Amino acid sequence: MPKKSKLLLDIAVAAFIAIAVLPQVTGIAVHEWLGLVALAALLAHAAASLETLAGLLKAARRGSLLSAARIALDAALFVALAVCVVSGVLVSATVLPMLGLVAPGYFAWDPLHAASAKVLLALVLVHATSHMGKFVSMVKNKE
Repeated sequence: MPKKSKLLLDIAVAAFIAIAVLPQVTGIAVHEWLGLVALAALLAHAAASLETLAGLLKAARRGSLLSAARIALDAALFVALAVCVVSGVLVSATVLPMLGLVAPGYFAWDPLHAASAKVLLALVLVHATSHMGKFVSMVKNKE
């Protein structure tokens, strides 16, 4: 994927996440649908980053601690995303009922969703910060 397209995708992911994490502002229905859109955008971002991940794996095998840390961060992001999405769908007040489904165990899934969302947001911020140098140099090269 061209760098400019990947940058636009990254900006879209950041925007969807920034809006989706504010159910108090958007309302629950918008929060739930934006969460699914953010999931799609995050999966597209991950797919566009497979080449980078392959490079990190090679570097980690050669002993790069930074590469191993980035892989660990990405793995933690994936797990937090999976837990957040699954628990979010299971406590859904809009999406799940629209599909004619109901999930039991709200009292178990809701705290898990809240906790995983906080962990996911923290990990996304760390991930974005770890790539800030590339973003700044890309912007500087455009000037």
